[in-house]
Amino acid sequence: MSQTTSAFDFVKYHGAGNDFICIDDRSLAFAPFETQSQIANLCRRHLGIGADGLILLRSEADQQLRMVYYNADGAPSSFCGNGSRCFIHFAHRLGLIETDQSLTFAAADGMHIGRMISKETIEVSMHVSADLKQLSITDDFVDTGSPHFIRWSEVLPKGEILTAAKEVRYSQAFAKTGVNVNFVSIRPNESLDIRTYERGVEDETLACGTGITAAAISFAERRGMVGNIEVPVQAIGGNLKVRFERKASGQLENVTLIGPAKAVFTASIELPNPAQFAN
Repeated sequence: MSQTTSAFDFVKYHGAGNDFICIDDRSLAFAPFETQSQIANLCRRHLGIGADGLILLRSEADQQLRMVYYNADGAPSSFCGNGSRCFIHFAHRLGLIETDQSLTFAAADGMHIGRMISKETIEVSMHVSADLKQLSITDDFVDTGSPHFIRWSEVLPKGEILTAAKEVRYSQAFAKTGVNVNFVSIRPNESLDIRTYERGVEDETLACGTGITAAAISFAERRGMVGNIEVPVQAIGGNLKVRFERKASGQLENVTLIGPAKAVFTASIELPNPAQFAN
């Protein structure tokens, strides 16, 4: 008689408050459970484990590590900056890399390089896949592995941002694929404050790595900054920084996101065997 359930160990992580379920799936044991409804149930707060997304650590035939990322709605997603830092920390926890050792891994938008700088501080290379588009005097669009709408204001909005964010996220311009919506302001010390609404989560998250990177690039573009640049960014869940080189032509090189990643707890969960529901 076949088993009715299968147990999976996982580690709950967060990167500046952006939280994830991380599973070592080099054996591909999770593959039969890899459905949108199952992943959404795991990520559902109160009724599941609760997370902004699920990360599977897998290896290719050549032993190349791959980060497979799903949003909280259970749908496959584009690149996740905070999730990738948790992925790197998870790889270290599994003994796949040492502290200060670089890790090259595959993700939805291509290859990335990450490194544990210290116990809880991780850096990861980022892609900027298209030129910044200035949409208006206050609004920009930047693709940093995920699409981001940036709205600049003198101060961050108070209270809920869902109404204003959804007007953009579900607007005709972005209706087909959706967009992440960021509200950003500049502090007197030239660091940034940010709040982000993430598609797939369909809510505000405490931090968004690709959004923080997009905001830093938008900031440098609007200021005409050239050379080696470091932009500190304050999200609700913590402090991060973005480093990159910007040429006089506007070309960007060596874009890197630096910030925290922390294992919160380790546990096991039993899932119903999908074979029960066949036929």
